[in-house]
Amino acid sequence: SDYTGITTSTLTFAPGETSKTITVNITNDKLVENSETFNVNLSSATNATISDNQGIGTIVDNDHAPTISAARTESVSEEGLAGGLKDTAGTSDTTNEVVKTGQFTVGDADGDSLSVTLSAPSGTYTSGGLPVSWVVSADGHTLTGSVTANSVTTPVATVAIDNTGKYTTTLLKPFDH
Repeated sequence: SDYTGITTSTLTFAPGETSKTITVNITNDKLVENSETFNVNLSSATNATISDNQGIGTIVDNDHAPTISAARTESVSEEGLAGGLKDTAGTSDTTNEVVKTGQFTVGDADGDSLSVTLSAPSGTYTSGGLPVSWVVSADGHTLTGSVTANSVTTPVATVAIDNTGKYTTTLLKPFDH
């Protein structure tokens, strides 16, 4: 909950007075979330009538979501690998690079520190006819795709990123087409 409950208290209205302000202490939790509502219930009037016994309060979140520049698609090419597929076969591309580096822009309007982590891609990929298994390092900064044959695991691709958004994509073995 993003507020501290109000304990039972007494509001005293002067003659002719029809409204009162109460203070609700909010909890600044640094979580980006939707606005939240709460109820204030009035009861047990003395020498008066309560025409509407429930008020609704809204806490509008004051936190801002982090920003990251648009996701980019980087291309690495098997042509750069020993025995890699040349442009004369398969889909033509414009690079022979097996390593690509770049930078995402990450920021937080609230000034909070950020951490950037990778996750495994969805979909099924193979290399040399074997399924590629994806593993993310404990710190979330390195994603490695590997194949295993005869109890030997061989990396086929890695992606590394740091908390500032600098990344490196490396193709180590060809993927099946």
